[in-house]
Amino acid sequence: MLREGLKNRPWFKHSLYAPGFYTGDGVKTMPGIREAIEQGEWSNVNGEIARVAEALNAKAALLKEAARCSNRGETDVSDGCEIGTRRWLTNQPGIKPERLH
Repeated sequence: MLREGLKNRPWFKHSLYAPGFYTGDGVKTMPGIREAIEQGEWSNVNGEIARVAEALNAKAALLKEAARCSNRGETDVSDGCEIGTRRWLTNQPGIKPERLH
C-alpha cells in the first residue's frame, strides 16, 4: 500500500493493481510503473519502481514479524509481538486504532 497513493489518484493506495488512469475500469498491474512507461514519463519510472519495492519490502518485513510472533509461546509477551503488531496496524491506511482494542 502506498501511503500517499498513486500519481494523479491519491485515493488509490494499492501499488500492485488499480483501475488505469487512462483506461477507466480496466485494471492495471503495478499502475504507477506501467503508466509512467506507457506515457513516456521516463524520469518517473525509477521512482515508481522504488515506491513499489519499498511497499513490498515493508509487507515482507511484516510477514516475517508475524511468522516470528506466531511461533512464540502463548504466554510469552516479553518479545514485543503484540505491541509491535498493534503499532504496525495503527500506522496502516484505513485502520482505525480504536477498533484494535
